[in-house]
Amino acid sequence: MNLQAKPTEANFKLRTVKSISRDNLQIKAFKTIADGTSSYEIPEPSEYPLTPHPDFFAALDKLKPYVVSHFALKAPLTLVESKDFHANGAQKKIMEAFVNEIIGDVRLTGVSIDADWKGVIVTSVISGESRNTKKLHFHNKEFGADVEEICDLIKDETYKFLYEGKAAQLEVEYPEGVEMGELV
Repeated sequence: MNLQAKPTEANFKLRTVKSISRDNLQIKAFKTIADGTSSYEIPEPSEYPLTPHPDFFAALDKLKPYVVSHFALKAPLTLVESKDFHANGAQKKIMEAFVNEIIGDVRLTGVSIDADWKGVIVTSVISGESRNTKKLHFHNKEFGADVEEICDLIKDETYKFLYEGKAAQLEVEYPEGVEMGELV
């Protein structure tokens, strides 16, 4: 049994991935190792000082509409749009700008996925405050399949980060008038 072996994607079980900053990831994952008739879940190291690839953050950000909905961040907008509120056009525009600013400041920081892959809790920072959603269940008829698909994508990006070296690339600045490949 090789405990250091790279797991297959099927044997890779992501539990938690969290972006401490945009420069590193904290990961709780397991790889399943089989030894004859027995199998073992071996934990992976937890913190990685490499900057994740932008595809990881793009996958994580796909959960943003669910976080916005969960915390009812658009509720003030629906209030001023109601007939009972009697808001004029200027008031509606101000509220729309306010709500869009709040939504724009939402930063998703990670996910915690059930061990049995039935749901996910999304961690975020909203207006400087850390918040966790309640569990978003994958079997929810309204959005569950979409959330599960996004979590699969996050798991794939985390696997590629850990085992295929998919991380952000450093940007190289060239002196003015010099093209890439000219400096040797």
